[in-house]
Amino acid sequence: MPATGSNAITKPLPRKLSCKLQRELDALPNEIEQLETHVGVQQQLSALREIAEQLERNVERWAELEQLAADIARTGKTAET
Repeated sequence: MPATGSNAITKPLPRKLSCKLQRELDALPNEIEQLETHVGVQQQLSALREIAEQLERNVERWAELEQLAADIARTGKTAET
């Protein structure tokens, strides 16, 4: 049965990180910041796509209503009646 808790035999911790681990530790904050920025940009792009789609729908609807208003003014009738 493996030992647990304070009775467990563990490797002693090194006195300091290896050069490789220290470089990795030093680089991680910058990498995390870059990834967070990338995620933020992706979210903004997604929001812009949604806005562009809504704009396109609104312009199409506006054109439909303008045409309907023009038809009513010209004929005195609606296409819906």
